[in-house]
Parts: sequence; C-alpha cells; structure tokens
Amino acid sequence: MTAPVPPGWHRDPRGGPLERWWDGRQWTGHTRPSQPVAAAGPGIQPSTPHPQQQHPAHQQGQASYQQGSAGWQQGSAGWQQGNAGWQQGNGGYQQAAGGGYPGTGHQGPGYPGSQPPAKKHGLTALLVVVSALALFIIVAVVGPFGNDPDTSASTPTPSTPSATPTPTPEETYTIMDRPGYDAAVNYLDELSSWLSTAYDDGTIYDYVPNTDEGRTYAAAVLQLIGELRVELSEPGEPTSDTDALDTRIEEIQDQAQQYSEAFENGQDLGVRVEVEWNDGTTTTTDGTFPEAPSTDPDDYADAEEFAQAYVAQPDGDGSFAPAAEEIAAAFDLELFYDHDAMFSACEYPDNYELLGGFCPSSPGYVYINDQYSDYPNVLQNEGFVHTVRHEIAHSQILAICGTLSPPAAGENWEGVTNSYAVNYLGADPDWLFVENEYAISAQTEEVAQQIHEDQQCQ
Repeated sequence: MTAPVPPGWHRDPRGGPLERWWDGRQWTGHTRPSQPVAAAGPGIQPSTPHPQQQHPAHQQGQASYQQGSAGWQQGSAGWQQGNAGWQQGNGGYQQAAGGGYPGTGHQGPGYPGSQPPAKKHGLTALLVVVSALALFIIVAVVGPFGNDPDTSASTPTPSTPSATPTPTPEETYTIMDRPGYDAAVNYLDELSSWLSTAYDDGTIYDYVPNTDEGRTYAAAVLQLIGELRVELSEPGEPTSDTDALDTRIEEIQDQAQQYSEAFENGQDLGVRVEVEWNDGTTTTTDGTFPEAPSTDPDDYADAEEFAQAYVAQPDGDGSFAPAAEEIAAAFDLELFYDHDAMFSACEYPDNYELLGGFCPSSPGYVYINDQYSDYPNVLQNEGFVHTVRHEIAHSQILAICGTLSPPAAGENWEGVTNSYAVNYLGADPDWLFVENEYAISAQTEEVAQQIHEDQQCQ
C-alpha cells in the first residue's frame, strides 16, 4: 500500500517555476516561487508545518477555507483525479525517501524554514471570489467603452488598409471668371462707343484728315477695337492656369489702348487692316497715319488741285469761315459778308433766301448773306465751305466761258456748276443744295467735264 504524501510545499504538478501546497489530501490554491534548499545546521531541526501542530484557530480557518472553496474543489475534480497517478506513481519515491523532498537530505514532510500561508476566514474568501467575479463582469461590459489609453494599447485593433482616396478634380476657369474681366469689357465698350460717335458726327476729323485716307484710317481703328471686343467675349477652353487668363485679359486691354493712343496722337497702327464698309466693299490700309493735305497753294500745280485736296477744319471758335476764306484766296477771291452789297451787285430779288453769291460785275468777291435765316450759326457747319466751293465754280466757268450760264448747260447751269465744284474743287454733294435747277445728273456731269477738259462751252 502506498504511503500518503505528507502536507508541505512541493513542485507544482502543473509545471512552471512554482511550488504548490499539499494539505495531505489534495493540492490547494496556494503557490510560491521555487525556493532553494537550505541545509540545517548542526543540532538544528527544520520546522515542520504539520497540520496537527498548527494553532487550532488556524485549523478552523483552514476548514472554512476548504468549505468555501468547495466549488473550486468540485471544478478541479478532473485535476485531482489526474493527479492520482502522480500520487500513486510517487509511492516508491515516498517510501524510499521516507517522505522527504528529493535532494533535501532530511526526514519528514516539512520544508526547511517555510510555513503554508495563513488561511483567512471562509466568509472573507467567498467575498473575495464574488468581488472578483463582479469586477470581471464590469470590466467586460464597460471596458470596450472606456477611453483608457493603456487598454487600447494592450489590445491593438488590426489596421484596415485604407482605400485609395479619389483625387479631387482640379478647379478650372475662363477669362470671364477672372477679376479683371469686367473692367476690360467696360473699357473696350466705352472706347468703341466714343469712336463710333466721333465717326458719325464728324468730330473724328479733329484727329484725322478729312480725306478718304483719313476716313479709312479711322475706320481701321474702329474695326480693330471691335475685333478685340469679340476676342474678349470668347471664353476659350477652361483652365486652371489663372495667370495665363489674367495675362490674356491684360494683353487685349493693352492692345486696345495702343490703338486708341495712336489714333489720338496721329501715329501709325503698326498693322495691316482690310476695312469692310457697310456697302460690302473693302479698302486695305497698312495702318500708316495719313498726312493732311498742304494748305499752301504753292505746293500745287494750280488752285483747283489745292481746293480738291484741302481738308477744312474749324477754328478755335468752331467756325469754318477761315477755312472757306483760305480756299477762296487760292483763286484770288475774297469773302464779303454783306447782304446789301450782295443783292445790289448781283441784282437778286429781295425775297431770295440765298446764303452766298457770285456776280460777274464784281468777280473778285464771293458774297455771303449776313441776313440769312441761320446766320451766323451756318458758319459752324462744314456745309458752308462747300457752298463757297460752289461759288468758286461760278468764277471758274465765267473765266472759261465768259458767262455763268454757257449754252452747253442750258437751263441746268446751276446743276453744271455743282458738278464742276464736286469733280474739280473737292465739294461734297451731301453738303450741297441739289434740288430743282441745282440737281446733279449725268448730263450736268458731262457738260462740266466738257467745259473743264475741252474748254468747250457751246
């Protein structure tokens, strides 16, 4: 029969660097780190924590502990049964060693210098177990919602590979979205409006000569400004390059300003332009600013060439009278502003509403009716210059034919005089009175050419 294993500290049958207390019947829950074996000195006996030698209170407390740990004992039944073979298998060891621990060299079940841990009251142990169970439940429920950085650190959450972020589309713009766009549009619109008005009301000739070349140059400037305005109204392809858009706006506005300054200062445009007129015809200009015709009669072969090239401009008071006087002077004529002298020399009826007149009896004068209904305002009108050209034409026909009404002209001699003034003296038919006997026709044009070119008056 195998001898029972005495109570004491033994190597933990579960393994590891621990020793577990055997109470003589079963393994308890008490453990401690493995202790080195201390040899007893001469005459010194090692203490033996034998249960029969323990204090009665200790025995009673141990009993309570064993009773309170009943659940643990039952739960460890398999473990106890699993150790039965250990107990039986160690029978020979116990008998051979006399109940001592291998290598201790002493008798008895005790272990040198150690006592089993004191056992607390059974109720205390039960409270400990219940408290531990409650704490476990609280941790299990509350733990996942806590913000304890240590807890989160000890339980790392597997990282989930993040999805590749969708790139944000790059924001794009057109010139219409840029801050300087509205200002540039307003500038070009105001410039175009000013040029159009000046062209229509004739003030454009304050800047360019009143010639075909001058009108073509002014029309070219107006057309170039219009083309820039169209370019500014085309947004183009959207782009994220805002600097390029701003530069484009600045370049358009700067170019318009350069054309405007060239026009105002009488400078070349630096670009070739094909001007498109309202009637569908075109005129090409190289952009050179046209020179005004000379006002010096000596620069011309004759007075008629001078009159044709002369561009009338108003003086500082807005009067065209000085310009008309200059043209007449080229033909050795003087303007005489006197109604009575005019009607006396020319024998006109008093009811005639005439602005000017030329009379053979005083061939050195062109008379101006200073009692005309619109006098002196009529002097502010460019038409006054063309009226004087008509009277100069009378002087020229008189010099060639010896009469104001040559036989070739018939009753249309005033119409022939208008044709002569337009074709050879630079008169503008739009400013002339061309009704009734003053009307211009193919016949008057032919007779005027016959008188001028062939000196034929019959």
